[in-house]
Amino acid sequence: MNTMKNMLKERWIKMKDYGRVRSTVSPKPMVIDEFSVWIHKNITEVSENIGEENEFIGYEYDMIQYDKDEYIMLLQSDIDYIGMMTGVL
Repeated sequence: MNTMKNMLKERWIKMKDYGRVRSTVSPKPMVIDEFSVWIHKNITEVSENIGEENEFIGYEYDMIQYDKDEYIMLLQSDIDYIGMMTGVL
């Protein structure tokens, strides 16, 4: 499956990996807007004190943005792979 995803990444370069980000709002695992699909993984609660006045209480997570068409192609490649491995398709 990773091979298909790697091939897809080579063809579709629109995916943006924002790496590890922080938010004070609890993120949903997937958010779909007009143009994109946003995937949030490895969500952890964070409470950090830096000095007496600087405090961060929120969430830290990995964030990836896909173009909608790109995400559909990614899902289709997963479906094709599962079908090939199970002999269903």
